[in-house]
Amino acid sequence: MSKIVKILCFPIVFCNNGLKKFTGLFIRSKKADNKIVYANKVKKVKPLINRTEKQIYTDLSNSNLSGANLSSSDLKAVSLVASNLSLCNLELTNLTDSDLSNANIKSSKLKNAILSNTKLINADLSDADLSGTNLEFADLSYANLTNTVLDNANLTGANLTGAIMVNCSLIKGNLTRANLASADLSESNLSSSTLSYAILEKTNLNTSNLENANLEYSSLLEATLLNANLRGVNLSNVNLMQANLSGACIEGANLSSILTKNLVNQFEKVPSLA
Repeated sequence: MSKIVKILCFPIVFCNNGLKKFTGLFIRSKKADNKIVYANKVKKVKPLINRTEKQIYTDLSNSNLSGANLSSSDLKAVSLVASNLSLCNLELTNLTDSDLSNANIKSSKLKNAILSNTKLINADLSDADLSGTNLEFADLSYANLTNTVLDNANLTGANLTGAIMVNCSLIKGNLTRANLASADLSESNLSSSTLSYAILEKTNLNTSNLENANLEYSSLLEATLLNANLRGVNLSNVNLMQANLSGACIEGANLSSILTKNLVNQFEKVPSLA
């Protein structure tokens, strides 16, 4: 007689606003040979109340909070559009789902803050410290991140299109599936960072440090990496079509299965590029 195995299943439904809700608890039984015997619903869970798709903010836009100590504050879903937050202490502050577009956050401290799904479009974050900060799915398009520290920051799925990130420190940062198209990362330090599946098309990475970074399956279409440090970098399955790597160092780099059609000004001796 075949052995019966019971597996608990938690079906999840995704709402339009990205929230999740459980629709019930199921027990699915199957024989050891993976053939399903039965699947019956044993418990009904009341669905979550649907929320409006439009984000509702607490309006603090155009505020002058320069130099304020807001560390460990709960500022979820707050509008700080065009506000002055320069020189602020925002360490460990929760700004999830907030809007800081066009805000001045220059030279502020945001270590280990939570800014997931936060809008920072065209914000000035130059000289700020965001090390260890959670910026998952944040919108930083066209933001100024010059001289900003983002070491160990989580930028998974973040939008950094057109961002100015000159001399930015992103050591061990997580930029998986981030969009950095047309961003300026020249002279930045991305050593040991994760950029797998990232979009780096037309991105400026001149003289940047990408030593031991992971860029597998990312797209560097028409990117410029003049004199970049690519020692030990993982470039497997990367799109380098029409990219410019003149003077770049690729000692110990993984170049398996890369796309290199019309690669511009490539080095003379590169194994696996023939």
